[in-house]
Amino acid sequence: MDFSVKDFNVRLRTITLLEASIAIIVAIILSEYIYNFIGFDHAEFYTIIFDVLIMAFFAIACIGTRGFTKDVNEAFEFTNIVRILGLSMIDFLFCGVLVGFCASLGLAFSIKLPSFLMAVGTGFEDPVSLFLGFVAAVFIAPISEELLFRGVLFNRLKILKGAPFGIVVSSIIFGSLHFYGGAPFLHVVTASIFGMLMCVFYMKHDNILLNIAVHFIGNLLVYIQDYTPFLSILHMEPFSEFVGFACLFSIIFVPVYIIYYARKFK
Repeated sequence: MDFSVKDFNVRLRTITLLEASIAIIVAIILSEYIYNFIGFDHAEFYTIIFDVLIMAFFAIACIGTRGFTKDVNEAFEFTNIVRILGLSMIDFLFCGVLVGFCASLGLAFSIKLPSFLMAVGTGFEDPVSLFLGFVAAVFIAPISEELLFRGVLFNRLKILKGAPFGIVVSSIIFGSLHFYGGAPFLHVVTASIFGMLMCVFYMKHDNILLNIAVHFIGNLLVYIQDYTPFLSILHMEPFSEFVGFACLFSIIFVPVYIIYYARKFK
């Protein structure tokens, strides 16, 4: 990283893959030590420790920069709030269509699809795990993952090979690390597509805080859908017809959005 660079967003782009890799290795070692030392036996707690350490690395890496306050103010501008909410919902609907397609495919052909293609909810074993998982996925992961995968990995690959290469490769790596849950393969696909959306959104606005906000809302919607009955009202009249049109729009919008900006900013 180049400490002579004082702009927050530019300093972020100067962090090298080697520096980020060393930070990840150190975070893994320290996380293991802290996790075992505290003795709080929940895998989600380990994830929280690791992500916090990654966030600490970025906090140190961006010491002495300016422009962060400006990015915060931009994130609360009305137009950006609309963009954040809109993109979060569109991605949520698009991924829901993919999940629904896999489910309907099995029903249409009277076949039982393997679990890696089906959304089989595994849930959490206890309320503590549910709470820790919620904190990790909704509040902490959006920060560490956007800084790591868009702020560093995508930026470095874009510099080396161009924007399309950076979008595809960084998003596939991001998605592959989401191989877990009741439908791991499907989870990887949806996470990879989300990663591509985040890359082009980041290129458009050059404000990692906007990405973090979209990531936060997207993960929050998933938790609301999986663990509360709130979103079930969207399947009822008169909402269901509107949701159907919104899903159709998302199927068209997402690939067009990704391809257009990948080519525009190459």
